[in-house]
Amino acid sequence: MESINTDQIIGFIVFTVVSVVGWQVFDRLHVSAASILGALCFVAIANICGLPLFVPKWLKFIMTVNLGISIGSKYDIHVNKNLIGAVIAFIFVIVLGCMGIKTLVVAAGVDKGTAIFASLLGGLTELSFLAQEFEFDAFVVSIFQTVRSVLMVILIPIIASKFKASNAPKTKKAASYPKPDKKDWIILIVLAVLFVELLTLLKVPAGKMIGAAVSTAVYSSIRKIKPRINKSWHSLMLSFIGGSTGMNVSKRSIIALPSVIKPLLVYVAGVAVVTFIVFLLAKKIGKLDDRTAVFCSSMGGLAPTIAASEAMDADSSVVSTFQIIRYFTVIALALMLGYVT
Repeated sequence: MESINTDQIIGFIVFTVVSVVGWQVFDRLHVSAASILGALCFVAIANICGLPLFVPKWLKFIMTVNLGISIGSKYDIHVNKNLIGAVIAFIFVIVLGCMGIKTLVVAAGVDKGTAIFASLLGGLTELSFLAQEFEFDAFVVSIFQTVRSVLMVILIPIIASKFKASNAPKTKKAASYPKPDKKDWIILIVLAVLFVELLTLLKVPAGKMIGAAVSTAVYSSIRKIKPRINKSWHSLMLSFIGGSTGMNVSKRSIIALPSVIKPLLVYVAGVAVVTFIVFLLAKKIGKLDDRTAVFCSSMGGLAPTIAASEAMDADSSVVSTFQIIRYFTVIALALMLGYVT
C-alpha cells in the first residue's frame, strides 16, 4: 500500500484542482478534447511556476484501467486486407522515420547514442529510462520526447477537429446491446484488475491499459453488452491523464531548450513529416475516415492520444491498435539500437 505524506496530499489536491479547472475553462471555451488539453496546459503552467503537484500510483492505476475499459467497450475492428496493409506500412514508416530523424539530429550536433533515444517516436518515460540505462544523456532525451509528446497532444486534436467524426461501421445488433447491470460491472472491473495485474507481473509494456481493454472486449462480446462509462467520470479521468502529461513540462526543461534548439527543430520537422506520411497511409491504404487517420498518425503519448480520440468520437479501437503497435515497435527498436551502439 502506497503511503502518502502531508506534502503529497497537498500536491494531490493542487493537481486535482488545477486539472479540473483547466478542463472546465477549456470546455467553456469550446476547445476540442477540453478535458485533456485544458488540464495539460494548466498543470504545465503550474509545474513551471513551482506549485506542489503529486499524482499517486493508485490514481494512475485507476486512470489507466478506466481508459482500458472504455477502449475495450468500443473494440469492434473489422479486420480486412486494407487495415492489415496499413499496419504493415505503418511499422515500416515508423522504423525508417526514426532512423532518418536520428541521422538528421546527429548532423545537427547531438551525439549518436543520445540522438537514437531522442529521435524515437514514442514512450517518453521508457526512452528516458533506457537512455539512462545505456549511459546516454537522459535529460536531453527527455526534452526531445517531452516536446514531441506535448506538441502532438495539443496539435492533433486541433487538426482532427477540422474533419468529420468517425463513420466507423456499427452493426444494428451491436448498437442494440443493453448496458451492463451491477453484476456485470463488478465482473468487468474484477476481470480488468486481474488482467492488469497479470500483464504487469509479466512485465508487458502498457500492460495495464491492454489488460483492461482486452478483458472488457472479451467479456462484453460474450455477454453481448455495451458498457458505457459515466460521461462526467470519464471526463474527470481524461483530465487527470492530461494533467499527468503536463507534469512532464518543467522549468528545468524550458531553461534547457535554447541549448538544443537547432537539433530540436530538426527533430520536430522530422516528426511532422512522418506524421503526415502515416496519415496518408492510414487514409489511402487503410481506408480510414480522416479523423481516425489523424489520431492513428499521432506521435504523442499513448494514453493521451487514445483518450483524445475517444473524446472526439474517432474510432478509438483502431486508434488504440495503431498506437500500441507504435509503442511496441519503438521500444523494440530502442533496445536493439541501444545494444548495438
